[in-house]
Amino acid sequence: MQIVPFVGKTVLSSDAVTIQINSRDQDRADDLILSTSAVTVVRDEHTYQLARDAAGQLKAMLNEIGDSEKSAKRPFTAIGTKIGQLAKDVGGPVKAEHDRILRLCSAYVTKLEAERETLKAAGQLDQTEADKSLVPGGRVTHPWKFELIDVEAVIKGGAKRLLRIELDILACQDSVRAQLEIAPDQPPSLPGIKVTRETKVIVRATV
Repeated sequence: MQIVPFVGKTVLSSDAVTIQINSRDQDRADDLILSTSAVTVVRDEHTYQLARDAAGQLKAMLNEIGDSEKSAKRPFTAIGTKIGQLAKDVGGPVKAEHDRILRLCSAYVTKLEAERETLKAAGQLDQTEADKSLVPGGRVTHPWKFELIDVEAVIKGGAKRLLRIELDILACQDSVRAQLEIAPDQPPSLPGIKVTRETKVIVRATV
């Protein structure tokens, strides 16, 4: 089966697409980097102003590049979406049928395994039959499945290593914000979590 993208009557391929940037835009980017490279230290109001101006110009260039990238990718994103939808339309029913057949096979193999174990326990299983695969051309696996039903029991049982815990940053921010609304002069704290604050400078894009 082949899913083939066409542009008109021509097959679309990566070799047929050339991605390039306007030479004047490349020169503008190079010139900007050259001019801002003169900013090497911030030690007083004057050098701070120069650094802020440079950061603003660089931010504007980054915004411009980002917007251009999104614009250039948009047609390909749409193409990818269409390809994915077509593959889903064709493959969805096929996968559903594949899964249905495998469920039938799994149920039958489960029955065969139970019968084999019964014969083995009774000493009636021929050695040749014991080495024989129940899925010619394939294999049988017995993966374990896990479902968390009691977090507290896991922790009390000393098995915290079985859990993967990640901070909910948004929840932490909400908690800190709520604490500061009540006591703005008190540093916020969260149980079992180190709360620190960094200083970040955000400069608006400038031309």
